[in-house]
Amino acid sequence: VSADIQFLPDAVHVVHLNANAAGTAWTGSVDLPRGCGTPDACPIHFALNTNKTALSDVQQWLNPNSRKRPWYRVLTMSGETHPAWWTTLHASGRVTAGRFQIHGIETTHVSANLNVQDGKLRLAGITADVLEGKYHGDWNVNFSKTPAVCAGAGELADISLAAIANAMNDGWVTGTANASYELKGPCPTDFWRSAEGKLHVDVTDALFPHVMIGDGSGALRASHVKGQARLHDGQIE
Repeated sequence: VSADIQFLPDAVHVVHLNANAAGTAWTGSVDLPRGCGTPDACPIHFALNTNKTALSDVQQWLNPNSRKRPWYRVLTMSGETHPAWWTTLHASGRVTAGRFQIHGIETTHVSANLNVQDGKLRLAGITADVLEGKYHGDWNVNFSKTPAVCAGAGELADISLAAIANAMNDGWVTGTANASYELKGPCPTDFWRSAEGKLHVDVTDALFPHVMIGDGSGALRASHVKGQARLHDGQIE
């Protein structure tokens, strides 16, 4: 929409950027080198912010041909005869969002350091407010493999289990949880079927309204629950 642009012999500085992309408005700055040839040889630096966006909108912007595909196939590139334009980028910077929606779950105050190079994407130092708690983690996507491989690790603190139950439209649990996870697997639709990883959960003041033990005892309560889970071959142990 608008920007102030300064041309120098070896670079272009774009500031006061106001742009519409991926279904939302963005502000920020971009520094682009000049005279370096192909996109992969030109390291771009940026700082971008948006008030609100969603994973589905980002998917459609990166790959317009996927508009009729499910949101979780955002990273599937089967059928393409040439790499998508963004896989040749060499860019790094910081992205912030007031609100970011992932398949019906809304996060707020989102920020991350983003790096794209050689067909690999890294989101480092991701922080967000989610489910009345805090999230911190890192995710890596390797587009040079077929299918693309996703790997992530992170921590959740003071998460409301009631908020999770509400998102599932089933009030099956309340309480507060801390959790940490490590996951790795192919990015397309079978990620959860093929992913390998582990999860540690620590829950306090839990209530399970659907679970009754004995007559007239009421719903099952637990002051403290700790557990570890392993995701392997499509099963949770």
